[in-house]
Amino acid sequence: MTGLPYMEMEEIAALLGYKNRRAAVRAIKDELFEIPTYTLAGRHVVNTAVVAKFFEEKTEAGLLAVELGETS
Repeated sequence: MTGLPYMEMEEIAALLGYKNRRAAVRAIKDELFEIPTYTLAGRHVVNTAVVAKFFEEKTEAGLLAVELGETS
């Protein structure tokens, strides 16, 4: 991460496994993007605290699934 309070789409797209920035922006426009975004100077960005919380919740859900024996 850059140390900024937000991540550019290139970075978050790679982190989430999108093919490229354009694919992530398309998901935003189609309302399928997993994390809330906002625009800054005309660019889509994601707040780093929101990204951290998103992955924290995914971690908690994964740990609960392991505890309950619900792994695939």
